[in-house]
Amino acid sequence: MKLKQDVISIYQKISLFESGQLNITKLASGAYYLDDELTLITDPVNSGARFPYAVNGMTIWAYASGYISINHSSYYILPPNLEGKEPFLDFFGIEQDGNNTYPVSLLGVSERNDEIENKRYTVFSKNIAYYITVTKNFLYAVTVYISKDFKIYFNTVAHNLTGETKQITLSSFFNMLFKYDSGESIETKWFKKVSYENNMFIYDAPEDIDRHTRIENYGVVKRHLHTKPKNIQNTTSRIDYVGKRYRSVRNALSIRSLKFEKAPLVTNFTDTAINADLINYEVKAYDTIISSYRIETCHDKDTLNKMMASDLTDKEIKKVYEGLSNTQSYDFDNFGISFKGVNDNRVDDKVLNQFLKLVNYQIHFSSLSSNSGTVFLGVRDVMQQLESSLIWDRKNVRSKILEVLSFIDPSGLPPRQYALPPKEGNPRMDLRPFIDQGLWIISTLHTYLAYTEDYDILNEVCGYYERIEPNSAKKSKVENSVLEHLIRVTNYLVSNIDPSTYGLKALYGDWNDALDGLGLIEGSSGYGNGVSVMATLQLYENLERMIEILKLVDPQNEHINTYEVVRHNLSLGINKYAVVIKQDEKRVLHGWGHDRSYFVGSFNDPHGHSRNSLTSNAFYIISDMIKNTPEMKPHLLHAFNNLDSKYGLKTFDPAMQDFHGFGRIINLPPGTAENAATYVHATLFGVLALYMLGEGDFANEQVLKVLPITKKEMSTSPFIMPNSYVHNEELNMDGESMSDWYTGSANTLLKTLIRGLFGLEVKFDHLRLRPSKAFFSKEATLMVSIGNKLTRIVYKNNNNGNRTFKLNGKVIEAKLDTLSGLLYIDINKSILEHQNVIHIQD
Repeated sequence: MKLKQDVISIYQKISLFESGQLNITKLASGAYYLDDELTLITDPVNSGARFPYAVNGMTIWAYASGYISINHSSYYILPPNLEGKEPFLDFFGIEQDGNNTYPVSLLGVSERNDEIENKRYTVFSKNIAYYITVTKNFLYAVTVYISKDFKIYFNTVAHNLTGETKQITLSSFFNMLFKYDSGESIETKWFKKVSYENNMFIYDAPEDIDRHTRIENYGVVKRHLHTKPKNIQNTTSRIDYVGKRYRSVRNALSIRSLKFEKAPLVTNFTDTAINADLINYEVKAYDTIISSYRIETCHDKDTLNKMMASDLTDKEIKKVYEGLSNTQSYDFDNFGISFKGVNDNRVDDKVLNQFLKLVNYQIHFSSLSSNSGTVFLGVRDVMQQLESSLIWDRKNVRSKILEVLSFIDPSGLPPRQYALPPKEGNPRMDLRPFIDQGLWIISTLHTYLAYTEDYDILNEVCGYYERIEPNSAKKSKVENSVLEHLIRVTNYLVSNIDPSTYGLKALYGDWNDALDGLGLIEGSSGYGNGVSVMATLQLYENLERMIEILKLVDPQNEHINTYEVVRHNLSLGINKYAVVIKQDEKRVLHGWGHDRSYFVGSFNDPHGHSRNSLTSNAFYIISDMIKNTPEMKPHLLHAFNNLDSKYGLKTFDPAMQDFHGFGRIINLPPGTAENAATYVHATLFGVLALYMLGEGDFANEQVLKVLPITKKEMSTSPFIMPNSYVHNEELNMDGESMSDWYTGSANTLLKTLIRGLFGLEVKFDHLRLRPSKAFFSKEATLMVSIGNKLTRIVYKNNNNGNRTFKLNGKVIEAKLDTLSGLLYIDINKSILEHQNVIHIQD
């Protein structure tokens, strides 16, 4: 069986590596690229790494540590675990020597002190996670994956490493939830029922979402044993498995005694219902045994009956596993980015290129996911991810855009976060009015239209959700086009411009969530006229995008003139109120409080602090506001230099403390997350701005600083982009990260390389190429599809002393951007061929 062969092959590679006979690529914190498709974690119990496996939103979050959670948006099959807490899932291999038993936690989450001599490894491929444990007698593996039809599979493999016949017991423990919630409560066991019959465990977990909505949640766990065991015991009782009500799985009595005292075949109400077994084998020398489990879920009796009637067979397990294990590429057919001859000893070409493939996969998963590892999806998070993944997966991105738009309130205010609704009932949402949500929607739609030329999406009809209470909404009767959705989003933003300063009111906050105090009015629950300068600059940029979209479809549209006037006023307001001066230095504020009673990012913040802000300076450049005031360039560079640090550009300097009007950012320790740390997403906004200013060397150094492959230690997944790098030596923090995956840092890295380093901007009728003066490699390649035309951009440094551009072998004369000092070319889309090569040579 290929599963057995793969497990043994992976272990052999690990053994060769550990013996020094195989050279593999080292990452941070005990992580390695075992080969082009496998990532190895050598200290999994101490690792914060994780990998998601998803099909149409049903997601397995596989943690290197052995914790596993499974959910589809707010519907959880296996809830998540906090560090060191009781696991909801584990498997055991229980070895016997005479009358003595030696339980081995096969996921590692129930590891005991007497197991410390065992070796553990976690290996992630694109489609399958392998948890490997090696004792002196056995090689064990637990694999987990999801099929194309949403079925979840676990396999337990035990391979006898000795020349003797061994007695062994395999045990599984599943404490599943099947509920629209992310954790257990006191009521969970009252309503969850598990029954057993004929190698099948059946979960029945009815749930009342509200007074009017009842949902039947069912789960079926089918078991298949590939080798006939000596005997099998089953239980549905957690108490029966562990021995006493408050004993932990780690110290379960049954995995020592090898028996269940009562073995009840149905459990409900007075005990936590689970599914578990003890399967005893006699394993011959060098032989292998495998036990398999398939999990399915549904919400109606007819489907439940079909699931119960569907047997789990050798043929099915083999077919699904081999189908997944034979498709292990992270490449996309119409997209690629790679580098050759990186001129920095911190980075190896091969490592960088393999890392970037995983970054692309990270974006791809995140943009189409039904959850971010928590219950909710963030609107801004999804839209930013989609702005990257639309380059290679237009069909699925199109559907996701329509999904996001359908959750907007008819007023044009998007939710901050939403969860996909249950089969019946209303979705859960975070409806706090963070002002910037709609800005990311406009930006992504504009980019989607430019890259795909799919203008028909503007005519697609979708609905809205009307707010009915603080965190709930109901389906609206109103439906209209995507274009109308964009207009409503834009008009909502325009309606929240403060007429006295022409700044966009922060309301509950902007992208920098933790700085959510600018909308406060002391003694009132309402929102004042405190302004986010970053969001104002984004609106300035997005009004231009909306004008372009409207001119494309209806040049006489009544909103065009209105948006042009508003955009002009925003420009006046920014330069009058958001740029402050002290002697010869100018500074772009981050924002101000109600009635400009205090400033953030000024020469004189509350308590007399002189503070720089990263994102407002970055978006002053990204939004092209700087074209109106090119004399601001040295002042912006001065701010970036002030914000530079060990791990890259910081969000603020100094950190914010002890002022209520800043918001909850003051609860964060200095040097963490948004509070004066290298918050990677924000850092990369700054890097993009530096590239656009023509500061290629400065920008390249910042890119290399934020890559995890340049680090020795990582507290999160070292093989994809992290959320942040914290630095506070007083609190013994130096380079740790908050989290990974769904932070936006991956897509921002990719967009920074495309738009900043390569300088590619795709417009409706043409593309502009304004590459950096300095690349961090001798050669670089970017492949994208523009419309239906594949375009490869190839940079090469031949040390000629001058830069030339060629399209399909024909020289194109470059123009000079006087602000940045960068050469650029404009190429009309109409002259592009089906396949194109643009050469940039120095």
